[in-house]
Amino acid sequence: MTAVRQLSEEERKAIDQIRANTVRYRIKHVIGNTVRNLASVPGKLAATRVRQPLRDRPAVIVAAGPSLDKQVGLLKERADDLAILCVNTAAPVLKSHGLRPDVVVSIEGVDVSGQMDPMGTDHIAVDISAHVNSFAKADMWLASYSPHNGTLCSALNSCPIDYGCSVATTAFSLACEWGANPIMLIGQDLAYTDGRAYAEGTQWEATEVTHENGKLRFSEIPGKVAWQNASGIPRPPPLRDAFPVDGWNGDTVLTTTEMVQQLQWYNRRARGAGYRRFINCTEGGAHIPGFLHIPFREALGHVPQWHGETWYDDWEVVTQAEVDNAYDILRAEGEAAVKLSDHMLHGELDMPWKRLVKGVPFVDGLVMGQVLQLQHDNETDLDPRERLIFIYEAWGAAGRALVQLIDEVRGAPPQKG
Repeated sequence: MTAVRQLSEEERKAIDQIRANTVRYRIKHVIGNTVRNLASVPGKLAATRVRQPLRDRPAVIVAAGPSLDKQVGLLKERADDLAILCVNTAAPVLKSHGLRPDVVVSIEGVDVSGQMDPMGTDHIAVDISAHVNSFAKADMWLASYSPHNGTLCSALNSCPIDYGCSVATTAFSLACEWGANPIMLIGQDLAYTDGRAYAEGTQWEATEVTHENGKLRFSEIPGKVAWQNASGIPRPPPLRDAFPVDGWNGDTVLTTTEMVQQLQWYNRRARGAGYRRFINCTEGGAHIPGFLHIPFREALGHVPQWHGETWYDDWEVVTQAEVDNAYDILRAEGEAAVKLSDHMLHGELDMPWKRLVKGVPFVDGLVMGQVLQLQHDNETDLDPRERLIFIYEAWGAAGRALVQLIDEVRGAPPQKG
């Protein structure tokens, strides 16, 4: 097996299925949370409304993999010389060791607010589509690079970020966006060695992983199952396909489709690194194509003591006027979708619908989830005309739902008719 390899057909199909399931199952929650969270954005820092606050400052991304166990002590020794961006799952680990990260990052659609203690970090950066309880803890917001977020970020004078497919890749993208160099990864195993999935001290450290006939079985912890079920978002199956990948130590390790996707994403980012150095200091788990692989202590040996000024002083907060403008734009989109639906259903049904989605990206996101569900529920494809009718009816319903939700959040009186 080579360090950099093409995805197999099986892996490609699995990743495509994950993407489809993300839209099918999660888009309704994503857009609903976004509309609700927008109300609490005023006064929060905008993650991309500052120009490279970490330019040429060394940063470390702290993920929650089991290899983090052996690196926390060393991180504590050099914490003052590093910008520390920590995923929410690993935040309790750092706190238990007396470490205060600069930023705790979260993108979870489930409620992880209990992992984000405001006293344990300088900043909490949360995706605008995250669970409302988690977003309420944030003092900084960010948004992923997706069609529906383009309109929103433009209204808020900000930019979306291409931050991949996990909270760790999100933290990595923030470090890139802010100009950090080098960027080191610890606890980013991206594989399951020694039967473990999480570091000691994380909420789900008791999770065990076993290999069974080409599959990886994840033990189900009652508390985690209940927590996931409460979110309304389908949880991953306990038995998942196992894929062999190159390991950090030159061995072969087993991982899942989701982790393969993250490895490929990191590889794409590495190809555009330019002068910056990306270093995998995990000392375990998977080899990340395109990254340097250096033990954490050795990498820190090249990091000078930091004597710069506080790096987060120049961020701008979002104003109420900007949020009001964003709500107005999204509400107008909902109204436009209702009119478009009526027009298509009563006059120009044969017009190619894909030409029209650019004007209603929020509504189209909701509709695509329904379309994928429809395709899943029907073994054969629908008649093209029936499919168009379904899409335009769904557009009208989604547009009305968007307008209604915005009015509820803003406290507007209900519309008649």
